[in-house]
Amino acid sequence: MEQIEEKLNQQMVKMKTKEKKLKEADVENLTEEYHMEQIEEKLKEADVENLTEEYDMKQIEEKFKEADITSTRRELRTRKKAPPPPILRPNIGFSPPPPRYPPPMFPPPPPPPTHY
Repeated sequence: MEQIEEKLNQQMVKMKTKEKKLKEADVENLTEEYHMEQIEEKLKEADVENLTEEYDMKQIEEKFKEADITSTRRELRTRKKAPPPPILRPNIGFSPPPPRYPPPMFPPPPPPPTHY
């Protein structure tokens, strides 16, 4: 009986230490949540910075568009004229192309009988 009581006491002590640890862990979780709030605030600030970076990107894109326009103008100035298209004249002695479909392999039907 005494051994059983000792084991029960040991288990109770273990349970109490576990409860204490859980309470401490909850406090740690609360501090982690607080840190998460700080991190979220920092992320919001970072989003503001990202917006300014996007604004810079828009300016850069506009500059690229202007650069593309000037490069196309230069290409238009330096581009050689294309030769005129060839004039198509009718070819004398030109034979028509062969028929697209091969002739049928079976003989044609006999002509209808003529009755007098």
